[in-house]
Amino acid sequence: MRNFLAVKRIALFIFLFAGLTLRAQTFVEPDLAKLFASGSIKTYNRTATLTESGERKNGIHLDEKPNAGIAWLDEIEFSEGTIEFDLKGRNMLQKSFVGIAFHGVDDKTYDGVYFRPFNFKAVEMERKNHSVQYISLPANDWPKLRKEFPDQYENR
Repeated sequence: MRNFLAVKRIALFIFLFAGLTLRAQTFVEPDLAKLFASGSIKTYNRTATLTESGERKNGIHLDEKPNAGIAWLDEIEFSEGTIEFDLKGRNMLQKSFVGIAFHGVDDKTYDGVYFRPFNFKAVEMERKNHSVQYISLPANDWPKLRKEFPDQYENR
């Protein structure tokens, strides 16, 4: 009986601690217009423009250039949690890769999740399964992850 009460107390403690932890989380919605105006959006291999985006207020458009491009939000710190964002790509084979980079050290060292919109409606299952990709650069780019961990770091 004593062990049962101890288990109940531990379970209650975990429940209360989890509740306090959940309340401690904060929701941050960056003011992109303010960040843009202050020069706090730094780009690599892209030019960024601020756009009107309906209900979501402002958005950032990155122009199209060969090779990867990134826009860093300098004043936003993030360590763990959920990132929610809207993005828009195009259904043009091998021409539209859109996503988010995080844990960035520089423009060549970061984690990222990106989408291949041109695979979303593909007929071939293999292409469909390559719609979403995780990478951790520079050591784990998509070719290495696809070869060494098939279907683990990309899916739909």
